[in-house]
Amino acid sequence: MITGVPVESWSRLDAGKVPFGEYAAAWIKERELTSTTRQLYGSLLRHHLEPAFGAVNVAEISPPLVRRWRADKLASGTGPTTVAKAYALLRAIMGTAVADQMIRRNPCTIKGASTVHTPERPTATVRRSTTWPTRSSPATGPSCS
Repeated sequence: MITGVPVESWSRLDAGKVPFGEYAAAWIKERELTSTTRQLYGSLLRHHLEPAFGAVNVAEISPPLVRRWRADKLASGTGPTTVAKAYALLRAIMGTAVADQMIRRNPCTIKGASTVHTPERPTATVRRSTTWPTRSSPATGPSCS
């Protein structure tokens, strides 16, 4: 043990010193994704995640940094659905960084941030007619009398 760090941890000391943009690009490349999903993830990465986190080392991405990024995206007019999808992608990438032992905890801790709360749409109802057919016709069928 040197400087209070066990020898077996030495290899992990530099693990999180990988730029997020590089790690995220590799993350997308390594996944079996449909072409549509790959395009979506690439677009979310390029337009929403790389500008904020691209040059930041994975280990330096903190919950306050993620919260500030999300708040800034929403305040700048980025749609809530797009922000939710970008946040979900960020959370998934950072979850893999935890599994890869690059970081101890996922900094994406905002409950419900990857879901979009849309107002419930009114359901279509069958409009009752006040006049029922009283005799048989080809259009209405047999009479119900």
